[in-house]
Amino acid sequence: MALTQIRQDTSGRAYYLRKRSEGKGHKEAMRCLKRRLSDVVYRQLRHDANNRPEQAREDTRGRLYRPARPAQTPQLTLRTSHFPDLPTATIQPNTHRALDTERRRLNGIR
Repeated sequence: MALTQIRQDTSGRAYYLRKRSEGKGHKEAMRCLKRRLSDVVYRQLRHDANNRPEQAREDTRGRLYRPARPAQTPQLTLRTSHFPDLPTATIQPNTHRALDTERRRLNGIR
């Protein structure tokens, strides 16, 4: 988008040239122009989202379209491995009991 704005006589080109005349290099001026364009796009997306009708409407094939219900917020669980002291309620019982029994059998220990 930024390159197209610079190539043609647009307000984006005027902005780019103004940034260059302020002493910014090409990359810095491009970064400023890209940021300006992304702000414009974001503002338009927000405007469209706030002004869309909530009623049912038809899609391009004439089928009834209703916005999906918002998904339920998933319950986030913390991984206990991030904490130095594990809570006792989350410690799992020893699941290696079968391996210990097999090891003892192979070593002749009862």
